[in-house]
Amino acid sequence: MLETLDTVDWANLTHAYSRTYSGASNIPPLIRGLTSSDEENRKRAYEKLFDCIFHQSTIYEATAYVVPFLIELLQNDSVEAKDDMLHMLNTVQRGMNDTQSYLSWIRSSGQDYTSEDLGRMQKEADAIATVFDNVKSAYGLYLDFLHSPDAKLRWAAVKILDPYIDLQDEIVPAYKRIIEGQEPLDLQQHTLKAINHLRKLSIQRGKNDYVEEHRDYLLTYFRQTDSLGLRYTASIALLNDDDPTVVDEILSFLSEVIRMKYSVREEIGFFMFNITSALRYYQPRRRLPFLIQHKGVSDERSQRDIINALGWLAFDYRWATETCAKELSTFLNSKNERVRKSAAQQIVNLGVFAEPYLDDILSIIDLPVNWRLRELQGNSKWRVSVMIERLNKIDMRLPDLLNWLEESVETRNRDLDDLAYTLSLYGSEAQDAIKWLKQIARKT
Repeated sequence: MLETLDTVDWANLTHAYSRTYSGASNIPPLIRGLTSSDEENRKRAYEKLFDCIFHQSTIYEATAYVVPFLIELLQNDSVEAKDDMLHMLNTVQRGMNDTQSYLSWIRSSGQDYTSEDLGRMQKEADAIATVFDNVKSAYGLYLDFLHSPDAKLRWAAVKILDPYIDLQDEIVPAYKRIIEGQEPLDLQQHTLKAINHLRKLSIQRGKNDYVEEHRDYLLTYFRQTDSLGLRYTASIALLNDDDPTVVDEILSFLSEVIRMKYSVREEIGFFMFNITSALRYYQPRRRLPFLIQHKGVSDERSQRDIINALGWLAFDYRWATETCAKELSTFLNSKNERVRKSAAQQIVNLGVFAEPYLDDILSIIDLPVNWRLRELQGNSKWRVSVMIERLNKIDMRLPDLLNWLEESVETRNRDLDDLAYTLSLYGSEAQDAIKWLKQIARKT
């Protein structure tokens, strides 16, 4: 095991702490540490290795060389804590897109880079291309892990497989065996979420046959299963459905769940945040009446989730700002101190729209000096930083958004650069906007 580990020229590879460790020379002992029978030693090696090869969502040159050895360890029966290794591989492969997008952006930014910088970026780009292929090449091993007696390993295998949209014909039947078998509920729920993730990827790639197949499967589980937990999971997954009658059916069911005893909701993994987040992204116009309808929910966690959801709704959509502020103000008289503070803070974040509620707010929290400029400015003009963070959630088509920007942007160069990068994620449709933003940046 690991016979070729020392044949790699680790000293000439880079990772997050290369300057401290003479390249990546500290990597071999850490990889060997993953095989330790001592749990503490194994955990320490895992954490240090993870931090070196995937620090702050960045993939490094050494990452590509580490992956094959992790896969080798996964194939050895004597190695423990394989679920941790799968988690590491899965995190690395999912972070690949962030690093790749960033490298593409800085290359096209027009800035002057030294030959050393360009060489380093090329090495990182090459590592990214290698990493995903290497992780994916072991998918057969991950499929085998779906049958492991270790529930943690089965769970980790489900997670690492769900980006592989081109392997759905092999992956989905294995997923369905877990969902339809005698597995722990939380594993079944997570696997149902994995099918929904493949559905989302299929939508993005235009694989319509798979989209309908996965939707039908989720809808069947929502309507026919005897498992309340699986029905709840399917309902959250289907909140983005295009059929308004299906969404109405789901919201009616979720209202029933909210009225159930706390112990029942806890057993099925109920989390108000799951509902409010799904409504935020997919059903914004339905979100406000749903939140108002259920703001009287009894448990503190759900109350605070609704408060946060009302706050985000006020950020995301100008049409809802005053109404959300008014609804948030009803929590200022709560008997629960944390609920009162959460509501007060969300209202303060609305800047000038908090003014009608200042007397009550001041009895709960201290106001920041610049509270009137928090997130909103003047007569509801949104700061560009807010637009950057919530670009894909604003209730505007891209052309309308660009018109708004042309009329109202007043900001620093860095914010313009950040916004241009965010717009670049829209693809070719946003190229004119990016050019315009760069022109503005040069003038300011």
